[in-house]
Amino acid sequence: MVVLCLAASPALAAKETNGRLSANWAGYVAARSGQYSAVGASWVVPTLAATTTLMTDVAWVGIGGSRSKDLIQAGTHSAVQNGRTYYWAWYELLPAYQVTIPLKVSGGDKVEVSLTEVSEDLWYLSFVNKTTGKQHGEAFEYRSKNNTAEWIQEMPVVHNKGGERAYAPLSEFGSVTFSDAYAVVGGERKSLDALRASAVSMVSKLNKKVVLAVPGEIMGSSFTVTRTKAVPSPSAAKRAHPYEIVWSK
Repeated sequence: MVVLCLAASPALAAKETNGRLSANWAGYVAARSGQYSAVGASWVVPTLAATTTLMTDVAWVGIGGSRSKDLIQAGTHSAVQNGRTYYWAWYELLPAYQVTIPLKVSGGDKVEVSLTEVSEDLWYLSFVNKTTGKQHGEAFEYRSKNNTAEWIQEMPVVHNKGGERAYAPLSEFGSVTFSDAYAVVGGERKSLDALRASAVSMVSKLNKKVVLAVPGEIMGSSFTVTRTKAVPSPSAAKRAHPYEIVWSK
């Protein structure tokens, strides 16, 4: 059984929050400067403890999704279930599902990810594992409104075997630092601090006072998302049962 992961646009709604509130995003969104044609950043894949509890998180960069339904994104996925940990690289072109990138990543690896529109509706993905020295490049067609750029740590939406959507419980990832974050807007490459990006904090969909993850302040082209000690519950129209979920590799 394979769970299909689908990133959701942030459900905008306390203490300890920074900026806007979302049910499953924590990070920064740039939406003030115009048309975004590229986005990129580096981060270290969080290492998860091999617990029996189902938990997961994704880190990614993307274009779109905050103000429109289109979203092109790429990043890393970390998951733990039944005492086993899983890590993989991926990209996603909404409304399609997540596609696994044939490049091995592990907890503790530093990755560098970018998406660039090389011509109208033609995008190039560059994914480099700086730790192993391996890399992957791929081009694909996708129509985007190019109206936002994102650097996000996410609690992903998954589908169980019945096709029901649910938020998988957010992992105890500790902290993830996005560095060398940038976007190209109006043909000019700008570092994150020059983009006037807005912070987004992740809070429980069932109780917005329960803070799950918070982005720190931007320091040049870097910021850190920190996981709190709060324990979320899966939430959706119906709850997915952990035993129904098997992660694809």
